[in-house]
Order: sequence, then structure tokens, then C-alpha cells
Amino acid sequence: VGAAGGVASSELTTGNLLGGQLTGTATAIGGIGGGGTKNGGTGGSANASIDLTGAGKVDVTANATGGEGGISDEVGGDGGVATVGTVKGTSTGGGDVTVTANVTGGNGGRGPSFGVGAAGNGADVDLNNVVDGSTTGNLTLRQVATGGDSGVILEGTSGTAGDASSYLVRRIDGIVVPALLFVDVEAFGGNGGFGPTSGIAASGAIADATAIAENNEGSVRAEALAEGGDGGQGSSEASSGAGGDATASATGLSNSAGNTVEVSGTARGGSGGDVFQGNASDGGDATSVSTGTTTANSRVFITSQAEGGQGGDITGSFATGNGGSGGEAFSTASGSTTGSSQISIYAEAQGGK
Repeated sequence: VGAAGGVASSELTTGNLLGGQLTGTATAIGGIGGGGTKNGGTGGSANASIDLTGAGKVDVTANATGGEGGISDEVGGDGGVATVGTVKGTSTGGGDVTVTANVTGGNGGRGPSFGVGAAGNGADVDLNNVVDGSTTGNLTLRQVATGGDSGVILEGTSGTAGDASSYLVRRIDGIVVPALLFVDVEAFGGNGGFGPTSGIAASGAIADATAIAENNEGSVRAEALAEGGDGGQGSSEASSGAGGDATASATGLSNSAGNTVEVSGTARGGSGGDVFQGNASDGGDATSVSTGTTTANSRVFITSQAEGGQGGDITGSFATGNGGSGGEAFSTASGSTTGSSQISIYAEAQGGK
């Protein structure tokens, strides 16, 4: 059995109260799992934390990436888990604050090059309100979740790609109110690995992104982007993997006049994998919902876009299988305002090819 990859932990805490710009990044990358004749080692876990306070502009970034699973003559190792702890930025003098967490699950390890075996699984990523910040200037809170890809297998059992979920809700109704609250959420499902010579290649993983921004006295902007993972390619007579589904939900609310509410949701289903002779799989479905509301006389701009994943193709000259169908797309946009302020609403849904 291969040894597990090394654990990585990065933590940064500092302050600058004299008024200059403060920028900090904490990065943790798990080690690659060791190779083994029986089982590949699991990729190392990674955790990053950062907390910065300044009087001026503050930029905070935490990056955590799980290690790749080890290669094996029988079973590839699973990808390492990636997480973040505290990810926070504060400006005491009203400077703009941007806080970002980028979290990526480790990829699964490759199975044997010859003979029957199994590929490793990509790691899931689940982010739930992991970033925070405070200022009377512009406040941007961003979460990006990326699932790990499943490992490659030539003969045997495919691995599972890592799902990605990112959920962030921020409601401002206290003493420190930002001029603009921007909640930006992204999720990317892991891709399915190259499949065995028979059976079914790994499917792409699902992606789910939810952004909710509420600012009682200032403007708001909420954006959610979700992209399902692509299905794995099927080799020889194997069928390919299906594309992952994607769901994006964005909501914005402002309760005071003279402000702006901007909401954007985008969902894209993953593509079905191509095949040489077997059956190609379908593209992933995409669902996007965008909602913007103001209880006062403020402008509202709403956009919702959904695109189904492309179905897999057959590439072999003498193939007898069927091509995959395109994924379905569902898009909904709604908004409301009071008074005479401008309101613009746009929704688009495009099925996969």
C-alpha cells in the first residue's frame, strides 16, 4: 500500500492600521499519494486560514488544494480533501475589502496500466459560508469550489469524480454597512476519468452554487456560476460517462432608495464523454434561478442563463453505438422594485447539442 501524501496547513494573521493597502495570501497544497502494488496512497489533505485587518484597502486570499491520489498496480488512491478555516478581511477605515477562498479537491490516482484494477476517486468540495469581511467601503466575498477529477483506468472499475458545492449568504443590517455588498459564488464539478475497455467510464460530477446578498442600506450584487464536470471518454467498446448537472441560484435584496441590485446566475451542464465504439452518454442538465428585489426606489438588473451539456460523440469508423443526447436547460429570472427606477430582467435557456 502506498503511503499517504503529506498534510499541508497554512495560516496567516496580521494587521496594518496605518492606512496602507494590505494584501495577504495563504496557500496549502497536499502531497501526492505514494505509488503501491496493491493500493495507491491517498492524497494529502490541505487547509488554509487567513485573517487580515487594515485601515485601508484589504485583499485576502486563501488557496487550498488536496493532493493527487497515488498510482497503483491494482487500486488508485483517492484524492486528498481540501478545506479552509477562518478566511476574513476587515478595513477599519472604509477601504474596499475583497475576501476569496479557492478550494480544490485532489484528483483520483490512476489505476494499473496493464490488467484489471480500479481508479481512485476525486475529492468532493463543500463550502458553506467560509468567507467573511467588514467595511463601510465596497465588500466583495468570493467562494470557489472545484471537485477533484476521477482517476484513469484502462480495464476495471472507474473512479468517482468529486462533487462541488458552494453556498454563501451574507445579510447586512448592522452598524458597519458597506456601500456595495458583492457575493460571488462559483462551483465546478470534477471531470470523469478515461474509462475502461468495457463497461462505463466515470461520469462528470455535479456542481451547485448559491449566492444570497442582502444589504439594508447599500447596493448589492450577487453572482452564482455552476459548471458540471465532463464525462470520461470510453475506450474500445466501453460507454462514456455522462456530463454532470449544474445548478446556480442567485438572490439580491436592498431595502433603501437610490441603490442598485444586480443579480446574475449562470449554469452549464457538463459534456457527455466521447466513445470509440460503445454508447456515448448524455450531457448534464443545467438550472439557473435569479431573483432581485428592492423595497425602495432602486434600480434592479437581473440575468439568468442556463446551458445544457453537449452529448457525447462516437469517434470510431466502425462504431455501432449511439451518440449522447444534449442536456436540458431551465432558466428563471424575476425582479421587483418600487417607484420609477429602472428594472431589467433577462432569462435564457439553451439545451445541449
